[in-house]
Amino acid sequence: VDRWLLPSLLVRAKRRIMPRRARKPVKTWIPKQSLLSESVDVVGSFDLGQSLGAAIEPASSKTTALCRCRVGDEVYHEQQDAFGHVQQVEASVALVKFAGRDALSSIPLSDLRATAREGFQIGQRVVWRSEDEEIPRGTIGVLHAFRDNGDLSVRFEERRFAFPMASILDAGPTCGFEAGDKVRWSNWDDDVPYGRVGTVLGIRPILNTIVVEFMDRVFGFNAEELVVVENHNDSDDLEHENIPACTLKDSCQRTPCYPFFGNHTLKFSRGEVVLKLTRPASVPTVGLVVFCPGTHGGVGPCREPGTNYDAEALFPTLVNIMKAMGVFCCQVCWSAMHPDLSEAVQGTVLAVHHAICELRDQCPKDYKLGLCLVGHSLGGAVVLGAARVLKEILPNMQDELPARLLAVCTLAAQQRGAVESVRDLAGIRKLFLHGSADVVLPVEIVRTIHSAAPHPKEFMILDGCEHDFYTFKSHVLNHVQGFLLKAFKSHEDQMSAYSRSRPRRGRHRTAARVRQWRVKAQPSEN
Repeated sequence: VDRWLLPSLLVRAKRRIMPRRARKPVKTWIPKQSLLSESVDVVGSFDLGQSLGAAIEPASSKTTALCRCRVGDEVYHEQQDAFGHVQQVEASVALVKFAGRDALSSIPLSDLRATAREGFQIGQRVVWRSEDEEIPRGTIGVLHAFRDNGDLSVRFEERRFAFPMASILDAGPTCGFEAGDKVRWSNWDDDVPYGRVGTVLGIRPILNTIVVEFMDRVFGFNAEELVVVENHNDSDDLEHENIPACTLKDSCQRTPCYPFFGNHTLKFSRGEVVLKLTRPASVPTVGLVVFCPGTHGGVGPCREPGTNYDAEALFPTLVNIMKAMGVFCCQVCWSAMHPDLSEAVQGTVLAVHHAICELRDQCPKDYKLGLCLVGHSLGGAVVLGAARVLKEILPNMQDELPARLLAVCTLAAQQRGAVESVRDLAGIRKLFLHGSADVVLPVEIVRTIHSAAPHPKEFMILDGCEHDFYTFKSHVLNHVQGFLLKAFKSHEDQMSAYSRSRPRRGRHRTAARVRQWRVKAQPSEN
């Protein structure tokens, strides 16, 4: 977290990857009759260190194949309409961890379809690191399938070729860069003179190393070391062929969130978040509340059963109540479902920064804005992680962000990331709510989080309540509302007491001191 909040000023050395004139990777054309065998099956074991010039075996002629998953694969289970990650493979069965569930599911391999491996995903825009007469340098293709020998099947226009995985790069956009962008290194040396402009060849998956060609040499850089001079806009939109819809993601290769109607978007190095800012009805502002949803994004919990959007869900209802009481509200939604925890925490911290900057001119001078965070499910772990970061940085940024973290409320929070963060929140009010009938995240999680949390803290288990809290909406609404207003009232009393205790430095007080000093000094002069 500190790495992206307080970036180092030290310039990192660039990494040499490969000269342009190195041995070209070999590609193999895939005959049309063998395409049926690819579908979206997961490949077997492979060696990432295999030679770039290794010969490629022709595609198998069989029309069906067992989905031979390996640990770490992202897979899709059609019956459950859910994505998960393979944790263990035993014979013809895989143990899969689905998003939002703590328990592992035992699924037959034949029921699983691989959607991602080693940073690559089906439907992803990719580029070949080399070139020839059939595929010019920089041509964008679409990842079509994983092959049994570890190669990637990539479609370029109407033809498909097999490539070693090491010879394929992500075409982006990733970390703000895309294949074909013109960039400049923020530093310089003998290999890359100052101001030299290079071309982005692609991005290395997982590492997110930006591969750039300067003249006849290729280097890898971290994203923060490069400055974009000119963006590459590829006007030729590649159409996805007959690949199952479940495997096709958005431009970031992820599933879009539930409907959310925001009014502002914050973009950062790891992604983006969508915000809905609601200004209070009265001025000055009493405080700020930030709401974070679960892994599916959208408007949060307490939606009408069977729907993915409800204008009267818990968070929108709380926003309307808080607005009438003079509280500025910020609802956060992810750019896609199942965001990485660190990405969501970073986006939430930036959302807080943006909201405080919006309110800075409305608050009285020397007044610290009270801040509260509320999160559901994944959002519960996110607000605890964001609170941990904000508690460290806000005291050192009072000129820019005159705010104080008051309270954090979680609703059916996940355990991963929550326990580690809550230990550092001493002195911050904390409320943990959970339902006893929650089958997504068991009720034992809230006890674990509560026991790890320092004081002040409180938790409540709602008997018979499920993960979405829909049947307990009014109860949860009243409890969270009271918790937030109590935190703001305590903060306002402290600020009022502090204001009364400060000595007034008005002009009349200064003049009185001067006159008093002169009256006492006159007798001694006589």
